[in-house]
Amino acid sequence: MDERLFQLKIKLLYIEPESWLDWCGGDFQPENFNIDDVNSELAKYLKWLRNRKKD
Repeated sequence: MDERLFQLKIKLLYIEPESWLDWCGGDFQPENFNIDDVNSELAKYLKWLRNRKKD
């Protein structure tokens, strides 16, 4: 593994969770998270991506 990538992974492991919330927009409500909605959107993206590669 590249040394720079390794160092980045180490740094990411030690970042406080609150910093991640700030980085991603600061407003995450876990009770409103719906894994089925996420999977549905990802399935749409993958279908689009596969069709795009065929063209």
